[in-house]
Amino acid sequence: MGSAAIKGVVQRYITAPREEGFAVLSVTLPNGSSARICGRGLAGLATGQDVEAVGSWTTHQKWGKQFAATRIRIVAPETSVGMARWLSETAVPGLPARLAAMLVEAFGADVGNHVISGDPLARTVLGDWFETASRALLAQKAEEALGPQLAEIGVGPEVRERIFLEYGVKASERITRDPYQMVHEIEGFSFAAADRIAKATGPQLLSRARLVAAARDAL
Repeated sequence: MGSAAIKGVVQRYITAPREEGFAVLSVTLPNGSSARICGRGLAGLATGQDVEAVGSWTTHQKWGKQFAATRIRIVAPETSVGMARWLSETAVPGLPARLAAMLVEAFGADVGNHVISGDPLARTVLGDWFETASRALLAQKAEEALGPQLAEIGVGPEVRERIFLEYGVKASERITRDPYQMVHEIEGFSFAAADRIAKATGPQLLSRARLVAAARDAL
């Protein structure tokens, strides 16, 4: 079967994430039916999150039809109510629901760009929450740009979020410049993932940074 993309709401893990990031998820599709999604980079998802997966439909000898994902990302819901809930529970955890609803009413689906750009109305609505929300939504934007590549090497959503929150707009530069340093700085980022990035982007596999990261990973 050819490449396809599906959207759904996470129900539960059928198979919990293994060390290398492989897992099997049960999701509810837009038509109300259930589907199994399997693949690497599925760690760190939670029940109720809206996700979009890219991959292909396959047939497992025992479990039947399932979606083999090459990458998966958390996406914002399409309804206003869902969008406000996503803002307060997923994108900016703890953000008061009334503030999230006000933002969605003012900016609709483009709320993230307005907050990140420092829109005066967004600053007024958010008040003391502005800096926290701006940082979190910037991480969401980085996820859209870099998440698929990291997912392909087995880095789950939870670890990707830590990367984007830590590095912000410099995430891409830090990832390609010295992936081994991330083993020290990002909880849950594995030496194996750093190695896969290094092989793709060019740092020497016998570099001192690699040897130090390997030693830390072995401890």
